[in-house]
Amino acid sequence: MLAANRDPVCVCDIVKHFPIGQPTISHHLKILRATRFVLSERHGTFMYYRVNRNCLGEFPHAARLIMDI
Repeated sequence: MLAANRDPVCVCDIVKHFPIGQPTISHHLKILRATRFVLSERHGTFMYYRVNRNCLGEFPHAARLIMDI
C-alpha cells in the first residue's frame, strides 16, 4: 500500500485492509520506521507513513536476509 502511494498514508487507512488490529500494524510500522524503510509524520493525533523511496531497491535483499532465505 505504501509503495503504491506517493502521498503519506494514515495508519487508520492501512488498518482497514488487514484482519489484524491497529496496535499490531503500528508495531510493524515502527520497526520499518526504525530501519528507515518508511518515513512518518504526525498530523494531529494521526500518524502518516510513506515509503522511503531511497530504500526501495534494497528492500528485496533486506527481506531475504531477515527471512533467512
